[in-house]
Amino acid sequence: MKKSDKQKDDFSKFKIPKVIQSQKFDKADYFHVDSMQYAYCPMIDKYKFSDTIINFSLQNWKHRDGRTEEELMSCDTINTDGLQVRTDYKSSIAFKFDKNNNTNLYYPVFIVNETNNLKTIIGQDDLVFAIQEALDSSGYWRPIEKRCISFCGNGYWALNLNPKEYAMFLTHKYQGEFKTLLRVRIKIGNNIYVSQPFKGSINPNQFFLIRKDCYAPRDYKEIFDYAGAVMIKFYGAIPLEFDSKYHLRKIEHNIDK
Repeated sequence: MKKSDKQKDDFSKFKIPKVIQSQKFDKADYFHVDSMQYAYCPMIDKYKFSDTIINFSLQNWKHRDGRTEEELMSCDTINTDGLQVRTDYKSSIAFKFDKNNNTNLYYPVFIVNETNNLKTIIGQDDLVFAIQEALDSSGYWRPIEKRCISFCGNGYWALNLNPKEYAMFLTHKYQGEFKTLLRVRIKIGNNIYVSQPFKGSINPNQFFLIRKDCYAPRDYKEIFDYAGAVMIKFYGAIPLEFDSKYHLRKIEHNIDK
């Protein structure tokens, strides 16, 4: 077998790549929070199936389409189904979202196209529509993040994934005393994707909405009065403080303490 043939076979299926950072940071810390946070999940870039990612930067991703999400979804070329979501929680990536933020630890999430067709990811600003969920002490999946605030109705973008390509974005890595299972929930067009669960730690107060945020009163009104807010703000996940009339399916898991 030729070496080129062997290499082609090696990357015919997606394997979680090793992410190597060339940029060095003096200090990077976990996110320490005491309530549900806004999810700022920066899109990094797209790649062909490979075993390594080197020299990534948020500066790689500067595309803006200028249309609304509805206009993008009406295009005949948009196909957002059939993707996979893979996470690598064991990896810690130091990242500074912008000059006004601290350097914090994130972990990579991969949106994978193992189909034979062109697929599309839709996001806004530099971000992917994604939040994290956690299994609460009663055995229910609950959001610990909510959709980030956007102050305008544009800034949407569409990123095409060819067959055997994947996109990488980052999401927050929290630290807390509550050991549980986590997973990532992503909205891509009209589709909701949920990753496989993985072990992690959070602050149990992250199950509760932000009290001090200026948008908190509106959040409570929308969540308790309008079921549609669950899809808009939490991509179908139901917060702990939601009205109990909504049926939840309990999930039993054994988690190593």
